[in-house]
Amino acid sequence: MAQDPGKTPGLFGSVRRLSATLVALGQTRLSLACVDLSEERDRILKLALFTLAGALAFVLALVALSAFLVVAFWDSARLQALGLLLIVYLAIAVWCVSRVRALGRDAPALLESTLAELERDAQALRRSE
Repeated sequence: MAQDPGKTPGLFGSVRRLSATLVALGQTRLSLACVDLSEERDRILKLALFTLAGALAFVLALVALSAFLVVAFWDSARLQALGLLLIVYLAIAVWCVSRVRALGRDAPALLESTLAELERDAQALRRSE
């Protein structure tokens, strides 16, 4: 009696099907991880570009403001104008650093959805035992 070559009976057939299922599951999770990494890369690139463009525009505006104020107060209070600008710039720098730190704390965990799916898979395997 000839057996169908696609069906392997017994223990080896079960192991083969289980292996195929695990490989397919791993492939799905790897694909999800790739999507997560791609989205995170795009988000970080946009964040970096907008931060750089904003910082450059901000620095140019501060240079223009500084020059304007120093020239305006040149005869009466140039040192006070420079001191005030220094204090303002330091306050802005401290605020920016605090915002960057807050953004770092509030960012979603890397591969968050992939890890959640892997945890669900592990729970499902534990239940089936």
